[in-house]
Amino acid sequence: MKFIIKFSVGVLFLFTYLNADVLKSIDKDSWLNLIEKKQYKKLDLKLQVLQDEYMHDITKERTLLLALKSFENSNPQLEYMLEGWVKVQPNSIFAHTSLGIYHTNLAFLSRGTASITKTNKKQIAKMNAHFRKAKDELQFAIDKNPKFTVPFAYMLSIYMANGNNKAYRELLDKALLTNPYSSNIRYNHLSSLEPKWGGSLEKLKNFMADTSKLYGKNKVLKREEGYYPYVQADMLRFKKGFDKKRQIAYLNEAIKLNPNNEKYYMSRGDSYYFYFKDFKKAIDDYTKALNLSSQDSFILGTRAKVYLKLKQYDKALIDINKALKYDGLAPNLLRLRAKIYYETDKKNKAVQDYTDSLIYGNSSGTAHQYLGYIYYSKKNYALASDELIKADIIRDGDAQDWYYITASQWHDRDCKFVESAYKYKAKCDKEKGCEQNKLKWAIKSAEFAKTHGVCK
Repeated sequence: MKFIIKFSVGVLFLFTYLNADVLKSIDKDSWLNLIEKKQYKKLDLKLQVLQDEYMHDITKERTLLLALKSFENSNPQLEYMLEGWVKVQPNSIFAHTSLGIYHTNLAFLSRGTASITKTNKKQIAKMNAHFRKAKDELQFAIDKNPKFTVPFAYMLSIYMANGNNKAYRELLDKALLTNPYSSNIRYNHLSSLEPKWGGSLEKLKNFMADTSKLYGKNKVLKREEGYYPYVQADMLRFKKGFDKKRQIAYLNEAIKLNPNNEKYYMSRGDSYYFYFKDFKKAIDDYTKALNLSSQDSFILGTRAKVYLKLKQYDKALIDINKALKYDGLAPNLLRLRAKIYYETDKKNKAVQDYTDSLIYGNSSGTAHQYLGYIYYSKKNYALASDELIKADIIRDGDAQDWYYITASQWHDRDCKFVESAYKYKAKCDKEKGCEQNKLKWAIKSAEFAKTHGVCK
């Protein structure tokens, strides 16, 4: 009897110790440190503690999700680390899920944020390739343990992104059948019910009403509170000349209903930033969002953007460096840091970041444009004109771009400068406000080259 008591106390001590250790290391740094050191068994043990804890107390489900979100990181070395984990622990649902999360993130980065009509075929192909890898890994975990909700949530986001409504519905039904009180699955499903993604306010309202009946089973489901006015605020953005104060009122209501949802503060901060130009209030809201999710690279990048606008470069750089620590090759984050470097006259670092931001085939007129400006300042005229022409193809460059294209080709003794000079003039005629001495030089040079036989 004494042995049993001692053994029980020992198990309790071990569980308490591991649990305390896990709760201290929920931050992304701790999980990434474990994978970097190839401590695969420890990773599985710590994550299994979180899974077991959730199975005993459903309100702790989100803790496991937040831990695994550490692998939403585009660091290319991470792929090899995660594959190493899968190889050493081939039956680990956590290893397969983490690799699936990694590829899901890369898929969305490859896709970019532009509309589908402005997304090139290379981006779409890369997105689909990453999605295929992600689905294989996530499906393994789902088949192995249907009570593990995280892979369900990520798989649903993939089906939603691909517009595969039938597969989405079938997976959702299966997920809710085995996990009816899951906050991960139910909260993830809300975005698919938004009108802009093919849903409707009525469907959203009905699903939230059904979910509210389950609050007694899982109080974390109250995280959905406020989502309805949040969506109402978002819908206003698509209306020309919308009532901006009304939008803020909707978001105030969302925050009142749930002051612990970072998404609502982010949305209100965006409104203050874009529509009211109230940068102080925007920063305040982004800071509140970060107080709830301090290592969210998207929120960090957004606050950095406002600091950049205010020319508070030191603060902007602190935020963007932290954001890139958790999503190392995210194109938008790299372009933002490149702009900070550009404005602080660190051109070499800006070139590196602008170049890296194109690694996933992300078409970006801005990246090519600034690369063109930097190469021109370094008197690398061939690269300058190449980059600016790429920018023009993507987003129809302005008169200033065509001045630099013309000047670069002229410096490089490239007769294409003649045609470029006339394009520059056409842009100036349309835009007005061009510097007359630059325009006069361009046309005079083009006419001289033609009349003197320098260029045909």
